[in-house]
Amino acid sequence: MEYVHGGDIYTYKGMLDFSVNVNPLGPSERVIDAAKRGAERAMEYPDSRCGRLREALAERKKIPAEHIIAGNGAADLFFSLVLAERPRTAAIPVPAFSEYEQALKSHENGFHGAELPGCIARKVFYDYADKRAALGAMAGEENKCPICGARMLGSRWFAQPGHRYMDLATCPEHGKFLIRVRLSLQPDGLIRVSRLTYEATSEAAQVYARRAEKADPEDGSRTRRRRRRRSASRPESSGEESG
Repeated sequence: MEYVHGGDIYTYKGMLDFSVNVNPLGPSERVIDAAKRGAERAMEYPDSRCGRLREALAERKKIPAEHIIAGNGAADLFFSLVLAERPRTAAIPVPAFSEYEQALKSHENGFHGAELPGCIARKVFYDYADKRAALGAMAGEENKCPICGARMLGSRWFAQPGHRYMDLATCPEHGKFLIRVRLSLQPDGLIRVSRLTYEATSEAAQVYARRAEKADPEDGSRTRRRRRRRSASRPESSGEESG
């Protein structure tokens, strides 16, 4: 892996690197004393909320403690900010920290984290009025083959926990693909869809096959009618996951 961060004094000896926020004169005595006191309490698990630190900063800066976030360095907060805001577009001034671009790419197209093995395409769609419109688009005009772009024919949506749904779609030329979508509520009340496409031989496709085998054909019509009556329901606003 290419090392792109500054401060690499181990490769470049005797260098003063001003690309990182370190003091070339060394830490103050107060910092050293604080580090020693911390080492004496190494057996204690750290406060994950950094409560005392946030309270002290809040008192000093005269702002509410809930307005302060403690991170593992600034780079950690770059990734947290992108995860919280999920921007559709972003501008990066250059030259700048490399972590800006890394954070944005790690959440590219509104996704974060790792998908299941066999995922070959992912995309985010926005601004659907309700669940019916969102799933209709995913099974209709947006149900395109990841290889040739031709429209695919879906089979049946199966619901999964967390406002997720999966369907097995077929391209006339390139065969079957497993489609997984997750619905989430946008700030404006419309529906956002995160869509993942998997190979037919993937683990996700095997999950669909097992679910389809368990489905009772005699109950299919009643299930579809019940789903149509509830189709206008909205998903709750929640954090996004890739799969």
